Amino acid sequence: MLEKISETEIYRVKIPVPFPLKYINCYLTFDEKGWYVIDTGINYPEARAAWEKVVTELGLKWENLKTIYLTHYHPDHYGLAGYMQQKSRARVYMAPQEFTAARGFFIKDPEEIYPKFAEFYLQAGVPTEKSEEIIYHTIRNREMTAPHPEVTFIAPGQKVPFGKYLLTTYFHPGHSPSHLTLHLEELELLFSGDHLLEKISSNISYWPMYSGQNPLKDYLHSLEALKNLKVNLILPGHGNPFSDMLGRIKELFAHHRDRLQEIKKLTEEGLNPYEITLKIFRKNLSPHEIRFAVAEIIAHQIYLKS
Repeated sequence: MLEKISETEIYRVKIPVPFPLKYINCYLTFDEKGWYVIDTGINYPEARAAWEKVVTELGLKWENLKTIYLTHYHPDHYGLAGYMQQKSRARVYMAPQEFTAARGFFIKDPEEIYPKFAEFYLQAGVPTEKSEEIIYHTIRNREMTAPHPEVTFIAPGQKVPFGKYLLTTYFHPGHSPSHLTLHLEELELLFSGDHLLEKISSNISYWPMYSGQNPLKDYLHSLEALKNLKVNLILPGHGNPFSDMLGRIKELFAHHRDRLQEIKKLTEEGLNPYEITLKIFRKNLSPHEIRFAVAEIIAHQIYLKS
């Protein structure tokens, strides 16, 4: 659950999540003023208990939590921020677009947003029963993001404190509208959130409330931008820390090139997004997995049309 990053005063904190990925990596450090966190986990009992164990093990106090940085609005990264802020009065930082997305998904009146989701999935060919299951699971995730934090906006290019270290902020859209990545230039470390993962490709989805966007195009541009940073070790939101950033970026470009060719062929054969999902992924997907898989197929189709 708690692992020190070699030759640093930074800890990887593995917080459980009720999804197939099983846990999220949060990162923690401390100095004489208090302690600092990157990402929080989702608000459910197992995650809260895990944080309490970490606080006890490291001899920390909640009232000394100074700062929480949120890489993006997805519930497994954002969900416990309000709870942790209430226990500590810590300042919570995130990108403005991520805050707007969090409000749209988790705070806005469900009667306004969820009919759009239902229509989105029905138009994609998802059977009504499956669509209803997706909406149910989406609402359940929403419930695990309250209470919501008071947020201070962060901007790209800032130097922000993380214990005794200084991090440089970057916005890398694609996986989310304005994903925050944090570069510790001194040690050539990159806190990549879900923007760059070692074993799996980041989910790149199109959602109905973001009409006019091209998330895959944004993501590929964001990957290209990473090449300008000196990085020796990536600290991701899921999976293990890894090196060879340039090699991983090359793999991801190849992956999306192959996926685009596959989706183009199946689209030309007349398959709808749900049918393509069942062809490319396995057929026994959970509602949670269908939700993201169909939205990712549509993101690739939008890229192809552009």
